[in-house]
Amino acid sequence: MTAVLAVLTLLLTPVDSDDPGWVVCIEILDREEHAESLRVEVARIASSPINCLWIPEWESMTDYKGWLVYSGPWDSADEAASAACEFLYRFPEEAFAIWIGCGEARDAIPAEAQDFDDLKGLMPDPEAPPRLGPHPREWLVEVSSSDDGEMEERPRAEVLKFSLSGWDLMMCIDPYVGSLEKRAYRTGSFDAEEQYEIASDFLKRNADAVGALVWEDAGRYTIVHRLPNPEDREGDTDIWVALRNDTLEYGSRIRLFYGEMPYSWPYIPENIHSSLVPDIVRTEEEAIDFLMGVLTWSGAYSGQFPEGYSLGIAYLDNLPEDVYRDYYDIAIREVHRPGGPGDPDISPVIDRFRVYTRGEVIWWPLYGEFVPFEECLEDLFPE
Repeated sequence: MTAVLAVLTLLLTPVDSDDPGWVVCIEILDREEHAESLRVEVARIASSPINCLWIPEWESMTDYKGWLVYSGPWDSADEAASAACEFLYRFPEEAFAIWIGCGEARDAIPAEAQDFDDLKGLMPDPEAPPRLGPHPREWLVEVSSSDDGEMEERPRAEVLKFSLSGWDLMMCIDPYVGSLEKRAYRTGSFDAEEQYEIASDFLKRNADAVGALVWEDAGRYTIVHRLPNPEDREGDTDIWVALRNDTLEYGSRIRLFYGEMPYSWPYIPENIHSSLVPDIVRTEEEAIDFLMGVLTWSGAYSGQFPEGYSLGIAYLDNLPEDVYRDYYDIAIREVHRPGGPGDPDISPVIDRFRVYTRGEVIWWPLYGEFVPFEECLEDLFPE
């Protein structure tokens, strides 16, 4: 790390070069054979060109004799900063974008997400294609394939476990949509708290730029959550980092829902559900009580709440009741008393909320799109 900081100051100095450009600094090494070995290793898994340069060949860097392993060059700072995300899992402190060339000095730019997938650079992304072709009978599960309730057999999800250098990984593969669940655990010698802070800061710093929400228990876990998009029907996604007892977990989960979920995510095996991110809400009753507390505390309803209202589970998907979900959909109905206003035979739905097991609440404002809970309060209490 000291070597990186020493060279960083030199790299920021304008240099004379016939080939200026933005690159991603991956690592700086003292020996050429070590740099070349790392270049070959990284090039096997990188999606961008990986090269080396001898620092003293650059006029402004003659005070340090070493080799820079880098990705690029890139056409712009944004492209380089986005490309740096690919190397965060392996080089969390060293991966940054930097300008090499003559002219005005440029500051180094930390890895910056340009789209939501860039946030996944915190964990390895090995090529693990789903199992295709015929499946044994025990691999099949019956699922509803249409509105008329017709059933068909589809392959159930598969859990794969394997290791990479410095990592233990677990993935749940769905043959129709690819990776649905991932967990990655750091192994070997590392400072768990330091690595957690680096990853947490990256997620929080980039969440707003990629349209994600942040859900955090400081020092324990940080989650970025992309809400379901009714236009592309991708459902929603979580990416998180969690720390417990010096164990560092990175994870991602893709949910595919808006109405009927046609794939087997809800049928994933039980052992993939466990995470260092704790479940705060575990049952339908706890979810209803939790939502009542949130609504009461926020003042979203009258001081007499829940008097005059009823809360009940009412899922927006078309899945069987017994499938796995990590959320509870709750409808709030207005209760009409005999002799009071409204038809006592009708209890209209006035609001819908989704409560995730981790305790996050989002709002369905009856026009077909989930939004952050804060928008519910802004709607009720405009400035």
